[in-house]
This record gives sequence, C-alpha cells and structure tokens, in this order.
Amino acid sequence: DDYKRNRTNINVDATSYINDFLGSHELKIGGEAQIARTTWYFHGVKDPITGACFNSMIGDDYYYGLIMKGSGDVDRKDNLDDYFGFIQDTWRVNNHLTINLGLRLEYNSVTWPAQGDPNEGPITIGSRTFNRYMPEAITPLKWKTLAPRFGLIYDISGDAKTLFKASWSRYTMPNQVGWVNVSHPNGWAGYIQWFNPDGSFYPFSLPWASPGQSKIGYKDYGLKAPFTDELTVGIERELLTDWSFSARYMRKWDRQLIHKIDAADLDADLLMSTGEIVWNPLNWVQVQTPVVDPITGQTVTFYRMIRNRTDEYITNPKGAERNYTGVEITLNKRFSRGWGLNASYTYAQSTGLISTGRGNASLGTSTLFTNPNAHINAYGNLDMESKHQFKLQALFKGPLGINMSGYFRYLAGLPWSRFVTSIYMGLALPSSVQIYAEKRGQNHLDDTVQLDLRLEKMFKIKNVNLAVFADCFNVFNQGAAIQVWQDSSDHTYDLGEMTSICNPRVFQLGARIEFN
Repeated sequence: DDYKRNRTNINVDATSYINDFLGSHELKIGGEAQIARTTWYFHGVKDPITGACFNSMIGDDYYYGLIMKGSGDVDRKDNLDDYFGFIQDTWRVNNHLTINLGLRLEYNSVTWPAQGDPNEGPITIGSRTFNRYMPEAITPLKWKTLAPRFGLIYDISGDAKTLFKASWSRYTMPNQVGWVNVSHPNGWAGYIQWFNPDGSFYPFSLPWASPGQSKIGYKDYGLKAPFTDELTVGIERELLTDWSFSARYMRKWDRQLIHKIDAADLDADLLMSTGEIVWNPLNWVQVQTPVVDPITGQTVTFYRMIRNRTDEYITNPKGAERNYTGVEITLNKRFSRGWGLNASYTYAQSTGLISTGRGNASLGTSTLFTNPNAHINAYGNLDMESKHQFKLQALFKGPLGINMSGYFRYLAGLPWSRFVTSIYMGLALPSSVQIYAEKRGQNHLDDTVQLDLRLEKMFKIKNVNLAVFADCFNVFNQGAAIQVWQDSSDHTYDLGEMTSICNPRVFQLGARIEFN
C-alpha cells in the first residue's frame, strides 16, 4: 500500500507605496500556484490456498480473508491544480481612518488522468458491475470563485491609543481530492470471504470495497466551492505604557459544504431547494423500540431499511452547515523591562450539522443524507467547541540570562453525545444501528486546567547561538477524560465513564542551535 503525495507551491507578489492620492496606499498584488499529484498503488499478495490477501481467525470454527477482484492491483492517480490571484490595498485615508480592501480570485480543480488496465475488463462484486479502466481524463471538480475582504480601523482619539476595528471577509475553503474520492472510477475492489478450517469456501461473503458510484452534482445543482464568511467587530485601548486591552466579537458561517446525498433515500429536489428532509417511505419505515430509554423513560424511534437502492450524488445540500459565535477579551503587556504577558478569555458557541473534526462528515462521506438514523438529533453543539477558554502566557528574563516562560490554560470540556443502539434496545433490525439519543453535544467532558513551564539559557559561541531548555508539561498532572462511554443502552461500562485520559506530567530536555 504505497500512497504518495507530491505538491509544488509557487508564490509571487509585489508591493507599491502611493502617496497623496486621497491619502496614502500600500498596494499589494500577487499570485500563487499549487500543483499536486498523488498516486495510490496497492498490490495484494494472494494466499496460495484461499486466494485471499490476508486471513483472520474467528474462533476455532472458521476464518475470513480479503479477496481482491480483477488483477488485484490498484494504481490510482489524482491531480490537483489551484491558481490564485489577489489584490489588496491598505488605504490610510487620514490620521483617524485606515481601510483595508482585498479581492482574491481562485481557480480550483481536481482531475483524474487516464489510468487503469485496459485488459482487466468488467468486475462484478455483489450486485455491482464496473470497469476501472479510464481511457480519458475526467475533471470532477472545477470552480472559479471571488473572495472579497473589507476592513477598517478607526483611531477614535487620534493618538493611536483607542482603535475601533471591524472586518468582513469571505474565504474559499481549501481544495482537496478528498471531496470527490468516493466517485473515483479506479479504486480498490474486493470482498470478504468466510472459509472453513480446511480452506474451503464457507457460504457467506460480504462486499468490502469497490470504486465510487456517486455522481458529481445533482441535476442543475453543480458542485460549488464551500466557503466561510467571517464578521469581526472590536475595540483596542492602550491602558498604560506597554499595556493594552481589546475586546472582539466574531461570527463565522460555513456554507455550501460538500456532502454526499442519496436521491433514492430522500426527496433530493426538496432538499436542494428548501433544505427540508423527507425520507422515501419505499426505502425506510419508522419503528419504535419495545423498551424505553432508561434516561428519558420514553420509547425510541429508529428507521428500518425496506429495500437497498442507491442513487448517490456529491453536491452542496442545504442544511450542511456550521455556525460559530465568539467573544474574545485580551489583556496584553508587551515585552519590556524583562517581562511580557498575554491573558485572554474567549466565549465560543459552535453549532451545526457537519462536524469540525476531520472525519466522514467533514469530508462529505458520512450517511447524514443517505440514512435517516444518522440524521436523528444530529444538529447541535459541534465536537470541538470549548465554550469557555482562559489562557495566560508569560515570559520573564531571569538572572544569569535564564529565561522563564509559562502557559496556563483553563478550557471548558468538549461536548459529547449520548447514543443508544438498536440491538441493546430490544429492536431487531437487519443490522445494528446507533443513533443520537438526545440533541447532539448536550454533555461535556472534564474541564482542562493545565500549566506548562520552560527554563531556557542561551550561550553565544562566535556566530552560533546554543540554547538549552527544560520543559515541564501538565505541571499539575491533571488526569482529565478526553473520551467517555457514550452508549446508555450498552452497559459494558457506565454512561460517562472515562475510556481515555489526557497525557500525564511530562519532562523534556532539549537544545537548539542557531547560526547567525
């Protein structure tokens, strides 16, 4: 399994200073190119008895192995080409007002070059038949976007001690081949086969992987670039010499997020036009558990699949979104007289349907729009939201040239969600299903209270600086849970019981060499 990713970046920009034209200007023009090429080669070595690329035991009665179809090899290629051009102007209108204007033009594309083995022929796995050979290049993703930015700084008192700041910006989300991976015609192809102890085939197999069958875009709704709009408003005040205070309000909207939908499982036209979700009653039916949820005392509703039929598209479904609101207060002491300090408090609220962590939802490949069970209570607090954050950083220049620094932080616990599982709720479905038992993110992990310290001494040896340092991380040795048991229907552990813990106190010694 050899996955190679090569990327080349080229940046160029030029700055011009213009005076006496409605004020003064710092005008910057530039461009950037990002060219990436990935190759994913997989070779399966087959067992001479079973033909499987790996075998795994299940008890003493039988075992299973992965059977690769076709030639057994995969040599997949993806090309990513991004080109950017920008112009920005820092316009000092007068002694009170400075305006920042910017515009960014982007071209993004993902191309699958011609690839595959022309002699391999059609491959069948389960009910699917496909051909991985691609005689011509395909470009599944291509868009041009404009991203404007506007900001202003107003010096209220005219002495640069009290500043009002505001900005609105649009950012196109970075391009990646992962947006369209599930549509690539050339990919892994195989199934899991069960075997008897003597190596003969057991009458059970399960499709494991096959090239993508999702189409790009839905009808007239082509695949569009996801973006973030950001609004900030704040004020900054110099309190004393070297001391400043600032307060800032922030809003962010993530829109046009890319995700897979299944037009066979829901009303895709209604979803794309209004965001309303209506599941296809020919494919899914609601069923209730025979036992009640021990936490709420109510029966729980799941969906049972009636027929397995797919018609998948990669598009920008309405409702695939994230929202962020934050307030930040900062007190800063610039480094002078041998010490510096920065303290901040942030209140944050992050809600939406698409998670912020890197996973199937953020990559657009989850079952949120293909399985109604995944959508139950799925809109709520996002998984990386720490609602209250206090941070204190300080640096002191001590005796004998020894610098001492510390970083203290209090972070409110991240949200976690309670689940229930159909099999533990007494409901027999074709396969066990797990759903959110309440609105997402209603519970929270332990708060984090952590202090890190460093001592550092610099030695000058001619044109070389040698720094030696000692670090202590998690000085308090706090043992905060970073993962807990979330399934209230499975009593393997108690609900909320810790299953993973943060790192303990750690000491580190190191050195750094700098050449002048």
